[in-house]
Amino acid sequence: MTVNLMPENILPEENMQRVGIIDLGSNAARLVILHIHKDNSHHLIYAQRSSLRLSQRINKNGEITADAVKDILDAIQKFRHMCTLLQTTKVIGAATAAVRNAKNGNEIIARIKKETGLELDIISGETEAYYGYLGVINTIDEKNAILFDLGGGSIEIVLIRDRRAEHLVSLNLGTTNMTEKFKISDKMSSKNFREITAYIGQKMRKSFPWLKNSKLPIIGIGGTVRNVAKIYQRRVNYSYPKLHNYRLSSTQFNEVFNLLRNTNCEQRKKIPGLNSERADIILAGVTIINTLISIAKSKEFIISGCGLREGLFYDYYLHQLGRPVIIENILKESVENLMTFTVGRAAHSHKVSRLSEKMFTAWKPLHKLSDDDFKVLYIASALHDLGISINYYFHPRHSAYLIENAPLMGVTHREQIMAALVANWHNSISMKNLQRGIYKDFLSEKDIITARKLAVILAMAENLDFTETNAVKDISPDILADGRAVLGVAMNESLRIELDELSGNLDLFKKEFKTELVIRTSF
Repeated sequence: MTVNLMPENILPEENMQRVGIIDLGSNAARLVILHIHKDNSHHLIYAQRSSLRLSQRINKNGEITADAVKDILDAIQKFRHMCTLLQTTKVIGAATAAVRNAKNGNEIIARIKKETGLELDIISGETEAYYGYLGVINTIDEKNAILFDLGGGSIEIVLIRDRRAEHLVSLNLGTTNMTEKFKISDKMSSKNFREITAYIGQKMRKSFPWLKNSKLPIIGIGGTVRNVAKIYQRRVNYSYPKLHNYRLSSTQFNEVFNLLRNTNCEQRKKIPGLNSERADIILAGVTIINTLISIAKSKEFIISGCGLREGLFYDYYLHQLGRPVIIENILKESVENLMTFTVGRAAHSHKVSRLSEKMFTAWKPLHKLSDDDFKVLYIASALHDLGISINYYFHPRHSAYLIENAPLMGVTHREQIMAALVANWHNSISMKNLQRGIYKDFLSEKDIITARKLAVILAMAENLDFTETNAVKDISPDILADGRAVLGVAMNESLRIELDELSGNLDLFKKEFKTELVIRTSF
């Protein structure tokens, strides 16, 4: 399953790894390559997809056809070439339902090994469900949920309780094989709908007795899931391009479902947000999802952009580090990872983050903000200097853009946009920033007031580490009996640069917090 591809004449960064993950699925083959730095931070550097439609290319003997096998080998050979070009040190490969169910599946894996040198494992449905679970539980902050991974040849369903997988089940209900079985690539009549819904419902109730009336959030993985989200986002002119952790109510999902039900294939190809390649199999996909939501009586549908490939990576990466495969604090993990490989000033970022937390906690009676608001401050304080990697001048606006688009986990879209705005304001609060549509679309007047308060705290925290020389040993924020705020500052030296910077924000503090701030220093 793991292959060394590094050419002998190339000397990589010391202790560097590049891990390629190949997912040979029923609809497509995919490759992702992640770079693991010597400090153990990591990021995605490459992704490639090849459409195969293997579930539709099975002969009467239950074998994947010769033409399809040729296409598989061609795709994997291209993946291998890119892995070599990008100096990938390890490749982990998994084949799922189409190959798993094909009578010549083992023969195909053997030919891949012989002709490309890459070794892929045919994984069981339960193993596929497990890796999908790892990809989701380490990137979406939900303790209890129903997770499903819908592919072309199967659906994997996991019951998650207290972040643990209680049940992992796989069924041969996929977008492609259900399309073929019920002949709904073009239209789905009322009779078709009743038949496929009854068939899927019977299979699900028998295999997942714990699903009925669970009323848990539904988390979905797969191309159908992503296309549903894209369609709805286009319908409502959603101004944020992120799909991961996008949330639809069951009513909003039904809006998309009913739109698709009443179209033929050519009409669906013109629906904004729908990949035209998926227009022929989307009816089966959304019907499977609709049946799942109906049985569970779920009110919330959560889209995951992470799944099997991310699960394979986390399994490898965390085992390499000797860590549990379930990350305890996924937001902190993703923020620390991003900070480490991009900012290059981690000590300063950590200190600003610690100082921000102390002030936020001590002054809660003044600002009256919530723990969720602190999450926003944490992101902004840790990543406020991200934009320096682009250009020091105007770096707050660069930081804001990078935070908006960063792979942050365990955070809602609104919280991520809020954090970007706070980072944008950490040098000065300018209402001109709010002219950007993304802020106007996401943030209420109350959010703007909250962001201003958080930006003041962040600005002061950065003031207190302005020289990045640890001139400030510690701070003691508090509230005086007369309602004024006080900030005790223990200094290592008497140059007072940090204090001079801090004094420039006293008027802003008074404006936002409606009280004076008293500075008390000790050396």
